[in-house]
Amino acid sequence: TPEHAKELGIQMCQAAFVEVSDNEETQRFYKEMQELWKQELPKWKVIPVGDEWLCVDDERVRLLHPDFYSKLTPELCEKYEPVMAQYAAMVTRDDGEQILMPQKDLIAWSRTVDRWQCDRNAEFFVTVADVCEAIKDNGENLHTFLMFLKDSGNEKLMDEYALLPNRKGDLRLRNALCYGDFVTDEVYELVKIIMGDDDAKMFDPEYMDVCTVSIQRMIFRKRLEIQSSNGVTRR
Repeated sequence: TPEHAKELGIQMCQAAFVEVSDNEETQRFYKEMQELWKQELPKWKVIPVGDEWLCVDDERVRLLHPDFYSKLTPELCEKYEPVMAQYAAMVTRDDGEQILMPQKDLIAWSRTVDRWQCDRNAEFFVTVADVCEAIKDNGENLHTFLMFLKDSGNEKLMDEYALLPNRKGDLRLRNALCYGDFVTDEVYELVKIIMGDDDAKMFDPEYMDVCTVSIQRMIFRKRLEIQSSNGVTRR
């Protein structure tokens, strides 16, 4: 019963009824059970959030959309689950309030609710794009989150949202950045003031394992040579 829902545990909530059966009556029975399941179980307080149990129908509760984990191996799910939870928590509801998610077994609960086939994705789940839209600055564990995007097949979002840091730490779209790894930190400190727009385009070399960006070594190098020959960088 709903009153004892918290005693069910995640295993008891993972029912996914057979969709195809040789017996028409049996198939109809399973279909009716699935419909009943997805109508009723979202109202039950089965999801542990902090010290309480909440239902997925609660407008405060969100779980992870399958685009977070569907392409990850079990090992990568375990590796990235903490950073998924950290960054998903940045998403806010329409009223500006924070969403609530289980602090434990986040992926497992997300998979479970997805199997209910409720067709209410916008109500129940946070997408990876939602998270990327919420990122506004170079915060803690950004590198790990970006590696998660790469490994989970969501690298294209780096072209749609400003997620990648330049050498100043400002976030930019991938197509707004260029490699400048030949410029050492010492040289960069000397020339950044006179580099103009190129300064903002230089990809942070600490993030080069995340993705590829435009290669403009010769443009940067030529400009530095011209400026150096003019005595611009001399002290």
